[in-house]
Formats: sequence, C-alpha cells, structure tokens
Amino acid sequence: GSRGAFGGRTIRVYPFALTLPDAEMRHHVSQNLWSEIVMRGTEHDEMKFLTLDEFFDLNPCVPDLKLAFHHATSGAYLDLPDEVRKWEKDRINGAASLARMAISLAAKYSDENCSLGSYIIATNDINHKKCSMALSIAMLRPSMVPIVNIMKEFEKRMQLETKKQDIEKDLLNSLSSDGLKCVELGVDAVMTRYNEWESMKQRQTENTYTSKVFVVGTFS
Repeated sequence: GSRGAFGGRTIRVYPFALTLPDAEMRHHVSQNLWSEIVMRGTEHDEMKFLTLDEFFDLNPCVPDLKLAFHHATSGAYLDLPDEVRKWEKDRINGAASLARMAISLAAKYSDENCSLGSYIIATNDINHKKCSMALSIAMLRPSMVPIVNIMKEFEKRMQLETKKQDIEKDLLNSLSSDGLKCVELGVDAVMTRYNEWESMKQRQTENTYTSKVFVVGTFS
C-alpha cells in the first residue's frame, strides 16, 4: 500500500499466482476470463496476465508489491540455499526446535540477500530490492509464530549492526530460557490438577465418582 496518493487514501494491492498447464489454456483464459471480470474504481488502467519472470522484471513497480507476492506465496519463489529449503520441509520438529534451527540458518546466511526482482522506486534504496535471509526464512513458515517473531528480532538486531555471532548466541539462550519457563508452567499446571484429583479421590463416597487413573494428554 502507499500513503499520500489519491487524497491520502491507502491503496492495497494483492498479487496472486495462478498455475496454468499449457499454452492453450493460457490463451483460453486470457481471451475469455477477463471478459467476465468487471473492473471497478479508478486507480487502475488494465488487467492482464503476467508470467513470474515478467512480474519480477516489472520496472517501475508498485512499492513492496513483489515483497507482498512472496509473503502471499510463503516464499515459494525465492531463491534460497538448499539447507534453508530442507529446513522448510521439516514436518517432524516443532516450532521451538525449528526456531532454534532458523536462528542458526539466519546467522549462517546473513550475508546473502534474496532478490525480489529488479525494480526501481522513488528512493532507489537497494534495501527495497532485496529481502534479508532472516525475513525470507520467516516467510516460509508463517503460521509458526515463534519462528516469525524470532526472525524479526534477528533482523532488528542486525539493523543495529550487532555481530551476528552475538545475536545468534543471545537469541538461542533466550529461547532456552523461555522454553524452560514454559516447562515449569506446564509442570505447575499438571501438579495442580494432580493434587486436585488426589483430594477428590480421598473424599470419594458411594454417590460420587472419581477416575482411578490420572491421565496427562499432550498434542503437537
């Protein structure tokens, strides 16, 4: 979105990806689909299909449009190291373990930025043409809040020019400390319920029923 244009309104643009199997299908869609779509408003001039290469090479382009595209597609089209892609496909470890791995990967590849496609904006700031490794990693598992949060924190500290080795060590220690606190909270909650169960069992009469087994259920 951009502020200040069109009377100070905020304009939001949502890119999307559509997979078309072959040239014949692409021709059919481009010839027929758009005829069924009604364009409303005055902020646009036309609608048309773009291949990914054409989209990435748009110049000029709406500020942050390509970044929004990569967020919407969970980083599927970013050029990332194989090690990062392998981490992305991990469906065994939970968010806590993956967050620790993400910190190490962000530190290891912090000198590499992911190109969002060549485009020019008013500031010509190179930061708008690249996405840091930490923020790229955050895009890959957007539903895992701990990963997103820790990658944003990593990026924030990198902007302060802190040594990446110090950032990695500090954030890993922070995760360990927070993880221990979570375990302690969990143990306290379980023991509270266990003591309540024991108390109810001792007060049990013929007219009341208390389970003879105390069960702790977990999920991941």
